[in-house]
Amino acid sequence: SPILALVFTSDASVVYSTAEDRALSSWKTTSGKRILHKKNIDRSAPTCLALSPDEKILAVAASHIVLFDPNTFQPLRQLVGHVSPVSAMVFASSTELFSGCGADRHVARWNLESEAKTADGSFLATSPVVSLAVNATTGLLAAVGSDQILTVFRTSSTPKEAPATTIK
Repeated sequence: SPILALVFTSDASVVYSTAEDRALSSWKTTSGKRILHKKNIDRSAPTCLALSPDEKILAVAASHIVLFDPNTFQPLRQLVGHVSPVSAMVFASSTELFSGCGADRHVARWNLESEAKTADGSFLATSPVVSLAVNATTGLLAAVGSDQILTVFRTSSTPKEAPATTIK
């Protein structure tokens, strides 16, 4: 089945993949040998992956986000709140995840230390979210939409504040 998303560990010894058949796999990069494989991880094909900086959480997104233990593929938690499939995700730290949704332009901030299963803040992109990047040192979040406009947000600001920068 075609692979839809990939993410490496920091030392590039392992790569995680998701595929159209709704499977999650991990692969040893030096040998190409599959380490783990889990079928039917969601009701729809996963759209993106993100690995926390401490490599203790593997976030897999489709119609919602499921956090897995990357060593066992055991589900740890489910994050609910997007109205359509998640199109981009990025960890800002081991306890903060940002996810973007294509259809609603919504970029959610998830505090993984909280017991809440919903986002604790959000930003609005100019069009359906295509890609996200975050700089944890500066607290800046960049979102690019399908209109190719790049918007930079200050993540430390309240969600209703205006973006820091918009580049057309």
